[in-house]
Amino acid sequence: MQAGWRQALSFNEGFGGQLSNYVKNGFNFFVKMDIKSFYPSIKQERLIEKLVSLLPAKEPRVLNLLNSMIKRTIFGSSEGCGIPQGPIYSGFLANCYLDDFDREMETTKLGPIAYRRYVDDMIIYTYDEASREAVIKYVSEKLCELGLKIHKDKRKLKEGTIDDYLSLIERDQELDDFQKDLSRILRGLYSLDWNNYREFIKDPDEFVRLYSECLRTIGVIISPEWLRRKLFLGKGLSAALSFVSRYFSSHMYRVRFPHPAKLLNANEWAKDFGSKNVKLVKNLKRLKKELENRLRELYDCYGDLSTTGLDPDIRKKITAKYRFYTYRASILSSPGIIPVIKQILPFPWLYNTTVLRSYPELIPDLVRILENECSDYLKYVAIWALGEMKCSNAVSALTKVLFSGESLGIKLMASQSLLKIDYWDGFDWEKLEQEILKTQKMPRLLKNLILIWGRSGSDELRVELDESVREDENVANALRWVNRRSDNIMSIPDKLPEYVRGKEYPLMEPGLDISAYSSYY
Repeated sequence: MQAGWRQALSFNEGFGGQLSNYVKNGFNFFVKMDIKSFYPSIKQERLIEKLVSLLPAKEPRVLNLLNSMIKRTIFGSSEGCGIPQGPIYSGFLANCYLDDFDREMETTKLGPIAYRRYVDDMIIYTYDEASREAVIKYVSEKLCELGLKIHKDKRKLKEGTIDDYLSLIERDQELDDFQKDLSRILRGLYSLDWNNYREFIKDPDEFVRLYSECLRTIGVIISPEWLRRKLFLGKGLSAALSFVSRYFSSHMYRVRFPHPAKLLNANEWAKDFGSKNVKLVKNLKRLKKELENRLRELYDCYGDLSTTGLDPDIRKKITAKYRFYTYRASILSSPGIIPVIKQILPFPWLYNTTVLRSYPELIPDLVRILENECSDYLKYVAIWALGEMKCSNAVSALTKVLFSGESLGIKLMASQSLLKIDYWDGFDWEKLEQEILKTQKMPRLLKNLILIWGRSGSDELRVELDESVREDENVANALRWVNRRSDNIMSIPDKLPEYVRGKEYPLMEPGLDISAYSSYY
């Protein structure tokens, strides 16, 4: 058994590497399982108990540190459940939580099995089908004791013969190579030299704003919010060790950064960066060109996949490639892909939606989606993208959606995008008050409308709210906010007090971590 290893291997690369040994030992069947919502389902108290049991001494300072790291309210998790997925220690905590489970799988009395796990994915090899079915039942029962469940979706739970597994892990080397090259570049760009990191620590908000603008000049699109998360190394000794570790890493480009003062002039910064990092810039251009060519080839060959009679497995693989490349196009600015994106725009299941916010050229197409009869899902995509781009030209279209007869979900999304854009010239405040009056029985939308009203500069809401409405937690929180602060709630999501930080704020952006191609299967 081997669990949660840290090498730069994907799930299939790591598991497939041992396959020949299992075949020699007579294992002819397998079951591949996925733990449903693993990180959000981890019980915090149980995890702390496990960690404390491993400590040689129960130092109060260490116990306080564990509590501060683990006992947090996690977005999307039940009370008392969940651990963050971003920090480097998350994988360690997850493995600790499953440590006893892993040991039980090593000593199970189910008969000879071969068990391997990587975070929330596991694969078990057995001699026969009967043993395989017994393993599925046993694993489900043991995980249930930990408050976890096996993902029963047939796309997540796969079983069959060894030959079936060989078909399952077939790789596309072209995509793997692309992934590795882009990962090396991003890791290099996240690993600031000491001069730049010192400036980042002095004023993180201003530094990431300027750095994000400078990266755009070399065709790399990373939001300031995400940069701040990736650049921060921690404090004290932890920061020093992380800095040294990054510097000597072989999995990234060693970037020579311009002097921090040049961040004030993006074009000057790009010129200096290009002269110091010729190889990196050359590889960036190559990846962008490859990105454009691959997406054009996909569309020329398969279009929007509406062709009837296409083999389901081929359809799934082509969809995965579309999503793979469009996700990377959200990071690498490649204007040549825009014609393809416009063609597949009505089919959001074909692309990763983060690509839309990276190309302002798509704004007219997104606005047209709001003006025409389209599916709610497509409208959600358009509204989200316009809000992410903070597009003032879209305010009129979003306002019409907000004051229309659209569904509650669509209007809620439109209100959040308007708050993100924060542009109110010509806004119809009188109509907003009428809308507030009409939505008194929809507290979440009403909350957003009150937050929008807070941007009007008016001292008092002229609409009389029912007493029962004012007592609703969502509405009361919004009224408390606008009475105390003049800031736009969406501009400072990390600084919001608990009483106003509802589950829908902030609307979290998908992370820019590079996902393995195999994860789409």
